[in-house]
Amino acid sequence: MSEFTYAGKSFIFHVDNGVVFRNTYAADGTTLRYATLEGPAKGAEARGMEVVGDVLRDEALAVFRNYRKAVDSADGIVVYNARGGAERQP
Repeated sequence: MSEFTYAGKSFIFHVDNGVVFRNTYAADGTTLRYATLEGPAKGAEARGMEVVGDVLRDEALAVFRNYRKAVDSADGIVVYNARGGAERQP
């Protein structure tokens, strides 16, 4: 499995007690943002869950900075736009 398998993806989990969570992974594929969409938000740790923020945040931001630098410095780089297809950047 690639280290980027979950990069940029979101997953919604419905728990049998009515709680709904959304887990969103950052560009590094491992940094996870956790959000409670429905149900009791308080007491997650009391229910055996661990919420950790800013995991590998600096590394993920470096990926975005390097991408921006590549786009700004490259001549004719192709950037995929899901809403409009591929566009050549000036």
